[in-house]
Amino acid sequence: MKNCLTGSRGGIRNVAVCAALLIGGCGPEVPKCDDPAVIELVKNITREQIAARMQLMLAAASVHGSQPNVPANEKAEAEKLAVKVKDRIAQSALALESILVNGFDKDVGKYQCKAKLSASIPNDLIDTLKSNELMAAQLAIVGAMGGKDIFEEMKSASDMVSYSVQLTAKENRIYVELKGIDKVVDSYQLVYNAQIMSGLSRISAERLRAEQQAKAAEVEARAKAEEEIRAEQRAEYERQVAEREQERRAREAELMRQNPSYRPKKG
Repeated sequence: MKNCLTGSRGGIRNVAVCAALLIGGCGPEVPKCDDPAVIELVKNITREQIAARMQLMLAAASVHGSQPNVPANEKAEAEKLAVKVKDRIAQSALALESILVNGFDKDVGKYQCKAKLSASIPNDLIDTLKSNELMAAQLAIVGAMGGKDIFEEMKSASDMVSYSVQLTAKENRIYVELKGIDKVVDSYQLVYNAQIMSGLSRISAERLRAEQQAKAAEVEARAKAEEEIRAEQRAEYERQVAEREQERRAREAELMRQNPSYRPKKG
């Protein structure tokens, strides 16, 4: 499959993306809008745009990992998380429905099509975000500002897209040019970003918790060591007191032996 992009990448939205797929046969007819190969091309174009967008967002994990106070194992965990979420999102289902033929240009052999492109984000990814109290609260605020349930918005995104279908002059390739997938791609990016931020906060929280536990263990060990030292000091003091008392009694016993009328002083 050959891919291409028309229009500028410099922040301009809704540019056309396209792909071509080699087909067999001699002098084939132009595939119609609902041809399975055409539908698959539309889905593949969308998947590649989603993947490209997520690839850019991998920087979030890289930036997190590049911070000087982040341990190497946490950096590796962040990068692993980014790739895992990216692969998980890539498994999301896409559907092309309500396909319409807007026209056919006989001179160039091109169909103009319109359809509803729908995406379905895996529920477990949404549930993961809901389980993170801080992330859930932040997303709820975002949703409230837009007057919508952000989690329902994440679960499924759809938009009417337009695409054209024709054959290339050589190699019998189906050439599809697609526009209008920004809303769907943006939905995936929103989930991906939220997953990364949620994951990074979890990783940081785990590191902080481990550091706190280590400090608590250190404080406990220090307190135990100090208590052992105090116990040794108390034991030594009590031993010395017992020795002095024993010596006193021995002296008094000797004095009483030498002088039967001697009586020890009280107190």
